[in-house]
Amino acid sequence: MDRNTYPKTIHGYFTSMDIAKLRLHLKDEYTYQDTTKEIFLNEIESVFEAHRNSGDSELLIYEGACVGSKTCDNCGVKGYRFVGNHSKNYMDLLFEIEGDEIKDICDCMHFKTDVHIEDLGIKADIDVNLYDHDIDAIPF
Repeated sequence: MDRNTYPKTIHGYFTSMDIAKLRLHLKDEYTYQDTTKEIFLNEIESVFEAHRNSGDSELLIYEGACVGSKTCDNCGVKGYRFVGNHSKNYMDLLFEIEGDEIKDICDCMHFKTDVHIEDLGIKADIDVNLYDHDIDAIPF
């Protein structure tokens, strides 16, 4: 399998906190966390800004999955913890991938990484109000 797949490219834009490239390369035809690409990326941009304000120059990436209960629709879905290289603040995102397509990206409240990460900072949660699409985020 080609190491430069579309999902790996998108993951790279998250680790480099490159909102411009995410805006350019994430596909408009999909929703992200049950909202439009624009609304989702506006929230991601505020998380990136909080990381930069905390002294981070990049986000480290750790694989994992949702370990919510069996009633959680995302239980078992794979994703990544993005951790600030200085602050250790983080966000957990699940990626629904089919083939070489990212069909959805969403925040996870019950994420577990494959490896233990010492001294984590504050978690950024991404909450999208489905009724009026106001975003209520808790950046660090």
